[in-house]
Amino acid sequence: MRVKMQRAPTPTHNVSPTARSTATKRRAARILLYFFIKSTKICNICKIISNFAMLTCVLQTQPQQPTIMESTRQAKIARLLQKELSEIFRQQTAKTHGTLVTVTAVRVSPDLSVARAYLSVFPSDKGAAMLESINASARTVRYELAQRVRFQLRKTPELTFMLDDSLDYIENIDHLLEK
Repeated sequence: MRVKMQRAPTPTHNVSPTARSTATKRRAARILLYFFIKSTKICNICKIISNFAMLTCVLQTQPQQPTIMESTRQAKIARLLQKELSEIFRQQTAKTHGTLVTVTAVRVSPDLSVARAYLSVFPSDKGAAMLESINASARTVRYELAQRVRFQLRKTPELTFMLDDSLDYIENIDHLLEK
């Protein structure tokens, strides 16, 4: 008779959201490595293990602020802004066929006056041009955002847009793994 060992539940109430996401990324890396090993031949295992360090770097390329703890209020506002900004960009890019803008993360300052939005643009060769046009129309985007969140926020934070190139980095590593 086998006895199944149960792990003690990990406390999530005292863990910061960034630490929780880091643990999730590590768990995903372990699962990914397991499937790589299961699906490849023995001769390729050494190659995969040597590239595992690069894989963990990919999982940590998400923009983070490791030194400053994000409060619950900041996290809630960041999620709200990310949701609304992604909807605004979805409506604007529906007019331009073949371009997709995704809001990967939003970081809000502790005084809630500045928000940095990290954008991923597909196809990536249009990223710089798209970021320039978005920065040129930042006031319009902020106005539209203010109209959408006027009942949740008293003052809409000032927006700063940055290009998130983590998908390009992942694609580069996939290309290197195929070689």
